[in-house]
Amino acid sequence: HLYVYPWVDLQENLQLKSLYSGQKLDPLKLIDEDLKIIKFIKEGRITSQSNITFNTEHVVPQSWFDGDEPMRGDLHHLFACEPACNSMRSNYPYHDFRSYSPEFLSEGIRTGCGMAEDEKFEPEYGKGVAARAVLYFSLRYKDISMLNNKMDFDLLLGWHDQHPVTLYERHRNAAIQELQGNRNPFIDFPELSREMMNL
Repeated sequence: HLYVYPWVDLQENLQLKSLYSGQKLDPLKLIDEDLKIIKFIKEGRITSQSNITFNTEHVVPQSWFDGDEPMRGDLHHLFACEPACNSMRSNYPYHDFRSYSPEFLSEGIRTGCGMAEDEKFEPEYGKGVAARAVLYFSLRYKDISMLNNKMDFDLLLGWHDQHPVTLYERHRNAAIQELQGNRNPFIDFPELSREMMNL
């Protein structure tokens, strides 16, 4: 959380927004919450997960790469997310359900996190952002990644096309380059996504 909340995940309005639900929260409150949790852990007092407002979502689930570094800490696929959405997503691959239509602005956030069924997950919000993060991961860790057996790349490229790169993502990309020295090319060159994926 050290970099995700206070800098990398800030929106244009200097607030945080959950990747899957769009819920907004003040980053200063989350930093304060994290400091309290760290203190409780050091003192041997465990805090309940129900008291945690946001945590960090790995859009490529850690179980898919055994939680190994450098994948686990790669900021390009880490996002602020409330625990309920993180749990709902579990380690399911992304999917488009025929019966589910998220991100209708006129309806607002109807179901919160999205839809999870048959070990698949469709987020309510953030499809383009999540797609570009997974595409980055598959390119960056192609020799390590087992994503070809887990993710539908045509689906992700469709989300990438339907939900264009945002100012928020450009900010993340610049901040992450400063912190870890690399960029997500799917944000910098969205028009070359299929060439990068060799599709």
